[in-house]
Amino acid sequence: MEYIAIILVGLSFIIPGLWMYYKPPQKINQKAGYRTNRSMKSQEAWDFANKYSGAKMTQSGIALMLGSALIHFLFQDLEWVFVASLVIGSILVAAYVLVFTERELKAKFPDEPKN
Repeated sequence: MEYIAIILVGLSFIIPGLWMYYKPPQKINQKAGYRTNRSMKSQEAWDFANKYSGAKMTQSGIALMLGSALIHFLFQDLEWVFVASLVIGSILVAAYVLVFTERELKAKFPDEPKN
């Protein structure tokens, strides 16, 4: 049963990540896609952010599945460790995608030049 949870949690990042990478939202909108102030400043930033964050979501979803499976294997008798690894892992994946996508957006689409 635990392995089903590991797979489902990983897939909850992998499937949307692949979708955003291969079929990102075409136009800036308020409903779907990678929506932050920086990503919505231009169509070029929007396109980049959705594809980049999709790749990061896919990569980190795979890492989350592998890491959670390893933790479950190492601590089979401690169910709370398994649940904590999925919860904390999911939070870390979301933070990872956000931080790295915003960092790349800032580098690729800098704000006003500094005087």
